[in-house]
Amino acid sequence: PPPTPPPTPPPTPPPTDPPTPPPTPPPECEVEATVTCTDEEGLVECAEITAPEPNCNEDGCVDTVSFKYVGTSCDEDNNSQSLNCADFNGGPGLSARILCSNENNLVVLRETVAIGDVVSFGDATEKLRCELFDTGDAEKVQEFEIDMCEDLSLSSVYGSLELEACDDKNCLVDITYVFTIENVGTEDMDVTIAERNRDGDIMDMLDMVPDTSLVPGQSTSFEEKDLLDVCVAFQTCTELTVEADPPLDGEPCLADDEYCFGKDLVGTPPPTDPPTPPPTPPPTPPPTDPPTDPPTPPPTPPPTDPPTDPPTLPPNPSPTPPPTDPPTDPPTEPPTPIPFETPSPTVPVPPSFQCDVSVEADCTPSGQSVDCGSVVVTRTRCEDRPLAMVFRYNGGKCEQSDNIQNPDLFQCFDFQVGSQDGPPVEAGVESFITVTDIKGGSIIYHADFVAVGGEYTVADQPFEVEANMNISIYSSSQTLPENMLQTLVFHSSCSQNLFLKDRFG
Repeated sequence: PPPTPPPTPPPTPPPTDPPTPPPTPPPECEVEATVTCTDEEGLVECAEITAPEPNCNEDGCVDTVSFKYVGTSCDEDNNSQSLNCADFNGGPGLSARILCSNENNLVVLRETVAIGDVVSFGDATEKLRCELFDTGDAEKVQEFEIDMCEDLSLSSVYGSLELEACDDKNCLVDITYVFTIENVGTEDMDVTIAERNRDGDIMDMLDMVPDTSLVPGQSTSFEEKDLLDVCVAFQTCTELTVEADPPLDGEPCLADDEYCFGKDLVGTPPPTDPPTPPPTPPPTPPPTDPPTDPPTPPPTPPPTDPPTDPPTLPPNPSPTPPPTDPPTDPPTEPPTPIPFETPSPTVPVPPSFQCDVSVEADCTPSGQSVDCGSVVVTRTRCEDRPLAMVFRYNGGKCEQSDNIQNPDLFQCFDFQVGSQDGPPVEAGVESFITVTDIKGGSIIYHADFVAVGGEYTVADQPFEVEANMNISIYSSSQTLPENMLQTLVFHSSCSQNLFLKDRFG
């Protein structure tokens, strides 16, 4: 037989097309914001500025002084001097005309002021006499004296004037905030937002930015002057928020920084001295003395006298006296036991049927030895930007939010997914919760399921949290817009009214 022909080779496959290159991502920008604060000379950081010694008379009498008009009455002045002060015609108001003379009848101050205005003058002799007049009808509203040689102290109030400076001591310090914006990315950018927030006072500072168009590595700075009173307790935070746009259609970039400093509050009583619970003195045993019979017989007869007789006592016609006495006493002295009194002295009651009873109620917090009346409930404010935050997931809609943040800082929106309108409220039901910085998700603090009633932690240690956060709640782990139940933003750096137990959504 002829040889078997070899098998026919398969057709050569056509060449495959090269892979399509991925689309070029839009350009991104990166911006950095910095806030610093120093004294006017730029030598001392604001947080390190100290208050002067308040005693003005270390070297004798004072010649040059500065006062701030605070509009207080003589009853509100606060100083250790015992000189004359008198109010007339209702006392000082929002503004006044001040006339001060020294012992030589030389007028050293003649000024019209409003609350907060500071006036300075010299030639103050041993004693000053000041008169205040209404700016409308020119009637005298206050007259007082100030001793310049003894017990003169900074921050003390004399009449309606608060002492701010004496000779070379000054409570008011000129300070300078320096705001810096830097392009730390690889693309050109244009600064579109530069906003300063100082303790809730928000100011648009874009017009103060010297150069809003920055190339990579370029920075720009601008200043703001302020006057600081270092002789009073205070806490202040200044935050700079910046937004910039890259070229073409890239995503905007954001940055913020804050500078916080202050002087600790003094004289605040600790919260551990609330009223001591009075339930120890209760039972007063005198009611056992009236019976003249010796105390030994009573223990033996009780079993033989069943409670058949007591029911005959209540029907006695004297229910009227009790309502008059008990209702008035309990509200004022709850812990004191009130002995039950037999209905009426007109009906003789055998001594063997008399009894005394007292009732006490105690309340103790779980795991503690103190009385409930000594528990102090405080609303604790967050003072410094945190490293971590713990949230409890309550579920529910935005309407249950309970905080005092500015509406520009806290915003909340609910959405309906199927039949579920907003986050669930049933205990144990889970939702997928994501927490990111407000810049758009570059930092993910949390992304996981949390049950209603459960807690979760927000942290990016060892770094502090960003100043603003976005929390989004989804019905599933697929974080798509159609699965979103709620989204909110809030201020998380503690510079703007952040308290424990605040509710956000």
